[in-house]
Amino acid sequence: MDRHSVIGTRPGGRAARGVIVWLAAVLVCLPAAACSQREACSVAVPPATFIGRASSVDRGVVTFDVESATVRQLTAGVTPAAGQPVRISYGSAARYLHVGTRYEVDTSLPGPDGNLTSTIAGTSSCGLGTRYADGRSIDTSIISIGGLHTGGIIAIGVTLALATVIASGITVRRRRRRADQRAIIAWKSR
Repeated sequence: MDRHSVIGTRPGGRAARGVIVWLAAVLVCLPAAACSQREACSVAVPPATFIGRASSVDRGVVTFDVESATVRQLTAGVTPAAGQPVRISYGSAARYLHVGTRYEVDTSLPGPDGNLTSTIAGTSSCGLGTRYADGRSIDTSIISIGGLHTGGIIAIGVTLALATVIASGITVRRRRRRADQRAIIAWKSR
């Protein structure tokens, strides 16, 4: 036996590459988790919160059919009320909202276009904004493959890396066993 007889420690071996891939996946996850920590909130309570179904999404403005509303601070002419449509400005974040889906929306004061404004919950420092009506947050991750988002893709990557390490260890063990058997046969035939 040589000094590299421990499974998977041969320099440049598949197991070593699998471990490197696994470590790379972990190193990608750590900064993403650190970035998700929230800053201190400067707004205690939103002026209005309502639950409604998105009826249209057009150029950064989403129109909701309001089902129920809680108004804490009156705004100049724009107040969500049950049974009435309300337009909310999101800017580029409107792409995450879908017509026909129910949302709970925390609004801010009207913007320059006269519409109330909001963000996607989780992208603001307070955690206020828009989320699904059942309280789930809206996934705004950049990476999305076949319905899987960042967390799912990383989990699959880590699983594949571990499977690579295990499979290469089994392969190395089988090759060594065959080499040992050949050596024994050669020794006996002398």
